[in-house]
Amino acid sequence: MKHVVAIPTLNRPDDLSRTLKTIYSNKKLPGLLIIVDQSDDNKTRDIIKPLEAKYSIKYIRSDKKGLTHARNIAIENSLDFDIITFLDDDVDLEKDFLSEIENTYISYPEISGCQGFIKNTGGKLLRRSVLKIRKILSDNRLEYFKPPTINEYFLNSYPLFVKKNNILPCEWLSGCDMSYKINDIRDERFNEDFILYGMVDDVEFSYRLFSHGKKLVMNTNAKLVHRLSKTSRLPSTISLVMRLAYFRFLISEYRKDNVEELYYKYVNRIRDGFKNVHFKFLRKERIKKITAIVDDAIRKVEPFLQDIDKGNLRPINEFIISELSKIDSRDQVSK
Repeated sequence: MKHVVAIPTLNRPDDLSRTLKTIYSNKKLPGLLIIVDQSDDNKTRDIIKPLEAKYSIKYIRSDKKGLTHARNIAIENSLDFDIITFLDDDVDLEKDFLSEIENTYISYPEISGCQGFIKNTGGKLLRRSVLKIRKILSDNRLEYFKPPTINEYFLNSYPLFVKKNNILPCEWLSGCDMSYKINDIRDERFNEDFILYGMVDDVEFSYRLFSHGKKLVMNTNAKLVHRLSKTSRLPSTISLVMRLAYFRFLISEYRKDNVEELYYKYVNRIRDGFKNVHFKFLRKERIKKITAIVDDAIRKVEPFLQDIDKGNLRPINEFIISELSKIDSRDQVSK
């Protein structure tokens, strides 16, 4: 089976270097590694150069930024392969990760996509007190124990716990380690209207396939850690605006009935989520600040809802870029 691994990267040479070590420590190596580099300097290129003599690597420089654009470049350069596995540049793979992914397609030839299990998904939660775990259980948050699914207002669930040697049906695949059968995505592309690091591009792409009848699974033996690098992340306020806008897009695209009602269910879940996860451990001043950030993000998205419901993300994207430029300008002044 011809297997290509694709990694989009932006200004994370150290993170990428560590990820590459875990890839090349795998028992079975990919037939090709594609690096789509959108960085502002040559540090990533300098890391890749020494590896090219030893491994099969295709380095692609992309001056156009955007995770979805990088993923599409990777697909277009992988059409001669059987499967493509997208990895983030800040993951640690266990030594049999790639062979487990390949074996899943061999054992289940009817599937179109496969992901592994991110071991640290609930890590911080599990390290907290027993009372916190009991809180989750008392709230009936069983989505933490279910296979990856999408609910009515497009909230995506991911399990905290899984059994070994298990193949779980999925409705979506996580972008940090999602793989696809090339023949089933040959004519599909990621939506490049999801700008910057995409936010929901993985959910939209995988659920699009699922909604068309394609089978997606999780192999619980294919394990990894997602380190969640802080480099090249959006400020929390902008990230929240983007999240609300893009989830509104998903609801209007895939839940055409009761869009307004479902969107505000999602909004209320966002509010409740902050309360349940954070508020018990924070002072009142911090709680007020978080509440204000959430409410401000909701207000900022409101003027763009009609455009979003028409499938037009350009106005909200222009607003996001404008807000980012203001933050960058302030940072330059402070320096």
